Amino acid sequence: MKYYMDKPTGKMKLLMVIAFATTAAAVVHGQGTIALDNSGNTGVYEGAGGSVTNPVYSANVTENGLIFTTDPTEQAGNLGGPAGSTLIGKDFSWALYGGSSPTPNAFTLLASCTGSQIVGDNLNYGCFYEATSGVAVPGSVAEATVYLELYVWEGNTYANYAEAMAAGDYCGETGVFANASGGGFYPAVALTGMPDILVGAPEPGTTALLAVGGAFGLLLRLARGRTSTTKS
Repeated sequence: MKYYMDKPTGKMKLLMVIAFATTAAAVVHGQGTIALDNSGNTGVYEGAGGSVTNPVYSANVTENGLIFTTDPTEQAGNLGGPAGSTLIGKDFSWALYGGSSPTPNAFTLLASCTGSQIVGDNLNYGCFYEATSGVAVPGSVAEATVYLELYVWEGNTYANYAEAMAAGDYCGETGVFANASGGGFYPAVALTGMPDILVGAPEPGTTALLAVGGAFGLLLRLARGRTSTTKS
């Protein structure tokens, strides 16, 4: 026995087109998404960041950046990494803020991880990777440029960047950087727009200023809310 499906009428076709268009619009016009991942970055820009096999910190590296430290006990070069490398090679914590415009005061905490473990593999030195499908940037549009700021501090002793800085621990941040985003029909984009970060001990004056509350606004913004993610 054969069964035949009636051809869609003009009204049915119109409803199908509307349904498809509505779904497509919802997907395409969603928020921009970024991946919590800089593991594909090289940290090298026209030789200013050393070499691919032995990258060193350089302020000239304004994209595809890695994480470095001035702490000799935390450097990958002292832990089996590339000779002389200043890449960070032990536990570190991070917090990523972002928004749709380059205005830090309007940024939202997108994700954070305290004590993210660097695996004993040279490919992971100076990098972090969180296996998520992507994090949406509030107020942004899919596949548009978003603006991010990454804060890093050593170890897992302090709950946030402000506490680490106030205690005089090694810490550093990227400043605001632009990054492409995914969303819609496209996957989340990794942190390819981030510059090199140098994690170092704060200047004594900065620590004292934080201690007396001179940077209260920074403390308030960095300490608000925390979004936990899985460890690398």
